[in-house]
Amino acid sequence: MELVLVIPPNEFKDETVSQLCNTLEKWKVNYSIASTSLNSAIGSHGAIIQPKIKISDISTEDYDGIVLLNGVGVEEYKLYDLRALIDLIKHFNDSKKLIAGIGNGLKMVARANIISNKNICSLKDSETIRYVKLFKGIITENEVEHNENLITASNSDKVNEFSKIIVNALGLS
Repeated sequence: MELVLVIPPNEFKDETVSQLCNTLEKWKVNYSIASTSLNSAIGSHGAIIQPKIKISDISTEDYDGIVLLNGVGVEEYKLYDLRALIDLIKHFNDSKKLIAGIGNGLKMVARANIISNKNICSLKDSETIRYVKLFKGIITENEVEHNENLITASNSDKVNEFSKIIVNALGLS
């Protein structure tokens, strides 16, 4: 099993990435961190991550799923407007591979127009809510949702549950 984790080039949520990676490592799930460049990415609390692959170089054939992570950098770098990323998410969906998004990382999932009539977790960010409604997602009261190949979580407080559902969806628990 191998996942690709997408982070902004800076200002990603350190705790989300750290806790998700810990869970994946525990279950021996391989992962690669991707961003818009291969330059060191700096998190909101100072964590430094060296991306292994650029978003533009990701092939769905190399991964079992994609995880779109949150942070101020999603807004700052407008990852939800990055055509290569939106097309990539669509391709993962067309291939019936796992797609997971947390917090404002859900804006990227919504922009890929793959959420119509799917349950999406409860959200607090008004801009992310707007995107989910625009692309016809159904916002529920649950902080984590799993529909078919799509997993969504409301925020970093739910990263442990989010991580466990990803592991379950990969058939590992």
